[in-house]
Amino acid sequence: MKTTNLLRTSALLFSLFLSSLSFAQATNNSDNWELLLEDNGVTMYGKKAECQMEGSDLPGVYAFLKVTNDNPTARNINFSFGLQFEEGCSGCNDGSEFTYLVNVPANSSVEGDCGLQTEGLSRIIDNPNLAGGWNYQSIKIFNVLID
Repeated sequence: MKTTNLLRTSALLFSLFLSSLSFAQATNNSDNWELLLEDNGVTMYGKKAECQMEGSDLPGVYAFLKVTNDNPTARNINFSFGLQFEEGCSGCNDGSEFTYLVNVPANSSVEGDCGLQTEGLSRIIDNPNLAGGWNYQSIKIFNVLID
């Protein structure tokens, strides 16, 4: 009887451990594209990556978005691009300066990269030239309107 209870307790603890790992993977702390939103044929992904900064020996760390439109017509996506830190969320309030409108042509995608050419698809997380800074946790996308 005690062995059965011990096995059940061990199985429960192992299940909780696996669940916590699955949840942790959804926070976007890696260099791979991770799903952030899927709605009406539009998919948004996020990732972080290091990029060489002009005039600096050390790379900066950036958050990038990729927006895919699987519809037969172009879509305008209006959204707020927030960054969650341990100390708080940057750009997560209504009327934030980090609210963007991005047009994605039919059956295609647009994405941010180290070239920083597409407005609204990149934000700096950590600048090595500035002392201190906040501790990054994840990308937050909210107030999404698809037109």
